[in-house]
Amino acid sequence: MENKVTTIGSDKFFNVKEAAAYLGLAPQTLYNWSVKCKGPTYVRFGTAKRYRKADLDAYAEKCTVRIN
Repeated sequence: MENKVTTIGSDKFFNVKEAAAYLGLAPQTLYNWSVKCKGPTYVRFGTAKRYRKADLDAYAEKCTVRIN
């Protein structure tokens, strides 16, 4: 199955399954986080949740542990 990333302007959007795969998580994790107001920022188009690639990258950067 080929992933088709939705693009609006310069923004690339992933659905929950695609966003979870991008981050190496289970889709259920993103669902759980969203009801707890945790995790990466998402956009709601009606009932559809979409994650911007830039927001996923920013969230991953925020979660990065730096060892000095």
